[in-house]
Amino acid sequence: INSTKIGYISKNSLAEKMGFKSGDEILSIGDKKISNWNEVVQGLTIKNVEGNQTVLVKRNGENVNIEIGEGKIVKALAKKQELG
Repeated sequence: INSTKIGYISKNSLAEKMGFKSGDEILSIGDKKISNWNEVVQGLTIKNVEGNQTVLVKRNGENVNIEIGEGKIVKALAKKQELG
């Protein structure tokens, strides 16, 4: 998919707790520009093992940084928690 816009975030999901909101468009993860969902998945899982990640999103026309702690997403996946 050539869009990085988040359609829906479930209440009390990991994505909501991290600060993502429905309608956010993911622009970059760390210093890498993001253009599709494959890059989002790679950036939020594989790269998150290496350390904290800063995700830049466009929300209501403004750029917003979301900080994701090291390994947070991978640990949630291991516990089979709902991400979003």
